[in-house]
Amino acid sequence: MKKATFRTGLLALGLLLTAHGFVQADEPTRQPEPPVGKQDSAMKLIKELYKEEYLKRGPEERLNLGRKMVEDAKTTREPATQYMLLKEARDIGIQLMDLDLTMSASEWMGKLFTVSGVDLKLKALTIIRPQLKTPEANNAGADVAQALVDQAIAAEEFRVAIDALEQLRAFAIGAKNIQLASSVESKKDALSVQQTAYNDFRNGQEKLKSDPGNAPAKYQVGSYLCMYRMDWDKGLALTVAGSDGSWATASRADTAAPVAVNEMMKVADLWYDLGSARPAFRGRIWMRAEFWYNILLPMTEGVQRTKVEKRLDEIAKVKPIMQGNITEDTKKVLPTEADFKKLKELSQAVRSGGKKARDEAQRFAQSLTDKLKDGLMSGKETDFFTRCKAELAIRKTMEANGAGELNNSYVYLVNSFVPYAAGARTKDDYVIRLIALERYNSEEKAIDPKVLDTMVEKSLAQFVINNQSQYIDKKVRLELCAFLKDHGVQSKGVDQYKAIVEKGGGGFKTGG
Repeated sequence: MKKATFRTGLLALGLLLTAHGFVQADEPTRQPEPPVGKQDSAMKLIKELYKEEYLKRGPEERLNLGRKMVEDAKTTREPATQYMLLKEARDIGIQLMDLDLTMSASEWMGKLFTVSGVDLKLKALTIIRPQLKTPEANNAGADVAQALVDQAIAAEEFRVAIDALEQLRAFAIGAKNIQLASSVESKKDALSVQQTAYNDFRNGQEKLKSDPGNAPAKYQVGSYLCMYRMDWDKGLALTVAGSDGSWATASRADTAAPVAVNEMMKVADLWYDLGSARPAFRGRIWMRAEFWYNILLPMTEGVQRTKVEKRLDEIAKVKPIMQGNITEDTKKVLPTEADFKKLKELSQAVRSGGKKARDEAQRFAQSLTDKLKDGLMSGKETDFFTRCKAELAIRKTMEANGAGELNNSYVYLVNSFVPYAAGARTKDDYVIRLIALERYNSEEKAIDPKVLDTMVEKSLAQFVINNQSQYIDKKVRLELCAFLKDHGVQSKGVDQYKAIVEKGGGGFKTGG
């Protein structure tokens, strides 16, 4: 059996799909699948053009041929030749069980032609998986399947997610990873709940088009926006007049934006009680309770503070990770419960302990943050923002326990977002990172909206500079702005960058 090769770091990029739909059905650059006759003619031409390369039969030589075909396809303008180059490269990847080549070729087929790149990836996984015999190879396959599951859920492509979960389970069994294999069933259950909520959401959207005052539809659409898209502002504007009485009551109290401690506590408790009564959605509803309890934490003391702390601990144990699973590297650097307990004690000692206590608390907080920084720029968006959230929790712990002034001694991790986002390999990758930033801030409220817009604008300019060969033309840069808006990016930073491009700028010293 030929040796399977994996480049899981690159595979993550190969599996980064469009954030709100795996295939870009509206993009004019996508061509229809060429007729069989033209495919046959193109294949004959390819056999002739790559005659010498086809004579080399070693595994690495064949992989090099497949990689060259993918690169050549990107610059080829004749559709049938382009299509067959990618198809042949994908076939070579499957034959050699090379997931890197297979996923890359499948992705480009989906980008350039009206075929489903996601389905091609799933079919390839199905073919390759039974041929992988070692735990190491199956572990690598599981990483690919897990990435596809995460992206499918984020894109609300539930059929793809379910199929990818089946592949994930099979890879986990092959890797003898019992914990991962057993977790698939619970993921299926959660996915089933979300799929039902999504179907209700879509039905509600249709009803609101003809009946804007439809209360059940307002609840269906608004609750989904809150719990799954983390757009609480838009969601609450609907659920406040929705048919679900408990949701409507909590929404009215929330949108009243109280400032008194007792009134804010009532809002937090309403969401907590609502989540307690809805086990299937508990973690997601409780995230809104967490939002209010975090505001209350530094403002309370005594019995109230104890209550807030206990509930925040309870919520932390059940709330979902919104952007998918994180890698083992990120899990290893996250602060533990013991770390936060020690940080809390050190922060409290700052009040009366003088310079020594301040230095000790600051050193410990810095050590936790330095661990989070290690590898921050190399992970997927899930890892990046999970680390940012952990760092924010460190700051909140210090602030709540009397050492908040020490937070000014180092820069927020999220400030690294501009180079992180600009380092995206594709616009699909880039749009996912922008949406992840917006979801992060929707939940944490950690960045001033104007600052966020500036971050998006700067990252967009740098992304264009990093990919000058693709975006040298002004029209293409404007199309990129439209692409980002069409795929769910809400930040005004895109509009700010678009205005610069329209005036002849946008990342290049010369005109566009």
